[in-house]
Parts: sequence; structure tokens; C-alpha cells
Amino acid sequence: MPVFLLSFLGIVLTTVRNFVLANGLKVIGGLGPLAFSVIIFVVGYLLFAYARAMRGRGVLR
Repeated sequence: MPVFLLSFLGIVLTTVRNFVLANGLKVIGGLGPLAFSVIIFVVGYLLFAYARAMRGRGVLR
């Protein structure tokens, strides 16, 4: 589980760098890349929640 959380943190840091520090919306153009990042966050969170639920049921260690 800690590795999954670290990878999610990596996604967060990369997105912050791309869109906040490097002005990514202006460089890339449009809201498509931002929407894609939001989708990645949502899927990542859902996978994390699913893994926690399976760990609670004893399926995962």
C-alpha cells in the first residue's frame, strides 16, 4: 500500500509542476490536458480506495 500511495504522490507532484509551476495550460493549450489529469486523479483515488477495501476484507496483505 505505501508504494501505491507514493506513486499517487508522484502523480500529484508532476501535475503541480506541469500546470502550476510551468504554466502548463498556456503551453499545452486548451482544457483537454487538465481534464485528462483530473481523470487520472479520479481513477487513481478509486484504485486506492478499492485496494484499501480489499485489504480490509483480507484479499490483499
